[in-house]
Amino acid sequence: MEINNISEIWKALKEKLSTPSTVFKYLEFKVMYNTAISKNQHPQATFVKIHRHLDLLWDYICEVSSTLQLYL
Repeated sequence: MEINNISEIWKALKEKLSTPSTVFKYLEFKVMYNTAISKNQHPQATFVKIHRHLDLLWDYICEVSSTLQLYL
């Protein structure tokens, strides 16, 4: 593959290096799953954090069951 410009170099690097490993995906899920909702604070910030992790998992093309989504 011949690369002629910076745009093609960037695209090739992104394809090679931007795919997260299975371990990274699992750790993202684990952090999301272990996020606790504080009894003394409004839960909105915690829900935002959980959904941020869920969005990252969707970006990594991980299928998250609808049952699990109901609990989030």
